Amino acid sequence: MRATTLRERRFKNKDLYKILSLITKKSLAIVADKIKTTPPPIITIGVWQKNDNNFIRRNVKQTVWDFVLHEAMGLISNTKEFKTLLNVIKFDQVISTQINTLVGTCIGRSTFRIENVIPKLTKLFLSDEGIIEFDDSLFTTEYLNIENSLYTKCIKLERITPLCGFYSDTSEILLDDNISIVELSDREIIEALKLGIRIGLSIGDTDLIFNIQKFAIKFSCELQKVTGETVKVDKIDDQHPFVKGIVEDNILSSLRIFKAGKVYPLTTITKSESIFHQGTSYTISKSVKPSSFRTYQLLRNEIEDFVSLWNLISKISLPDKHFLSVAMRRFSQANERERIEDKIIDLAICAEALFLGSGSSSDGELSYRLSHRAAMFIEEKAEKQKVIFKFMKDAYDVRSRIVHGDALKLPKKEDGSECSLPEFSDVLEDYLRLSIKKMLNLLADTSSPIKKIDWTSIIFPTVR
Repeated sequence: MRATTLRERRFKNKDLYKILSLITKKSLAIVADKIKTTPPPIITIGVWQKNDNNFIRRNVKQTVWDFVLHEAMGLISNTKEFKTLLNVIKFDQVISTQINTLVGTCIGRSTFRIENVIPKLTKLFLSDEGIIEFDDSLFTTEYLNIENSLYTKCIKLERITPLCGFYSDTSEILLDDNISIVELSDREIIEALKLGIRIGLSIGDTDLIFNIQKFAIKFSCELQKVTGETVKVDKIDDQHPFVKGIVEDNILSSLRIFKAGKVYPLTTITKSESIFHQGTSYTISKSVKPSSFRTYQLLRNEIEDFVSLWNLISKISLPDKHFLSVAMRRFSQANERERIEDKIIDLAICAEALFLGSGSSSDGELSYRLSHRAAMFIEEKAEKQKVIFKFMKDAYDVRSRIVHGDALKLPKKEDGSECSLPEFSDVLEDYLRLSIKKMLNLLADTSSPIKKIDWTSIIFPTVR
């Protein structure tokens, strides 16, 4: 009796491994016989390749094996080996429940058929040059991936969000066990380009991409596998951060709160190596602006402080309608505005959320209250409080004039020189960034998120 090899001990179903190996070899033999009389068609396609620090698309010849494989599967399905495969599956209590039924996760399912596995295995040994000799090691590696997908109770998914404008002098910023900001590999960049996502710039010739935006938020997770035609999946994993899709927004918000700089997402790519989540999906992509190259730099000596801020925001976990949630959301959205006037409106709404409570006061009273609270909250020295108070009153006036379409009257700088609208916006952004950070630390010291700030204590601190 033949001794069981160490490799076979890794298999959960040795019979499945053996029969799929036999069928793959038989499929390759059928393909080899078919192409003697009917060679597979050869087409010219554009393939992305790295060229120095750029990526270029070159035309190459590619063999289309799909037609031959389709014919081969028609013959395979009538063989005794295929009948043996069906029998092996029938007596496997785990795999049999997943065949010819919907399998996936709460965010998507499709009908799984064992017939689709055979072409996948056969393609391992088909190249543009012809048929490759069967490699047991290569087959085993792919089989183990398939087997793991069949027997695991979860499906691993990965979401990649390329960032425009972002740069770091370290290749990975770990935020959690499965969340990070990483430098994309050449393979990942090429995959994005193949999808039609331009994560760089091109001038005239669209087959040359340069100034590649190499960094991205990467979020991986495991979602519960859902099997069966009648299973309800609307409530399964619906509160998982991956499903809710808020992690990337929170990271972008944290980056923008941490320091000044233009950074925005280009797209979101979702993919999986599981046989139940084949293919890649992505959102509509934004374009890379020529002025956005390395406009936000998070350097090695800043990473620890940034991760601390990210952890603080994650720990507080504010509800959507909390005043600080509204403020952070508007502050973050301001970073993506193209028109400076729109950015100032977002920043003004952020200021209102931070410093104003509900009420029906007139604009003048609101302006005074906002400016007074901002000055007292941001600064302790009276001289600087006076400067902030005046600036915030001016900011409220500028916001009102923008909204109502009136001519703008910008305040003078402290040295008496003229202030441009972008300069004005930058100062307002800096004040609000500091305010949000202070507010986050204030809320972190409480056992639960407070709904209101005790402005009386801030405006009239205890005299010691």
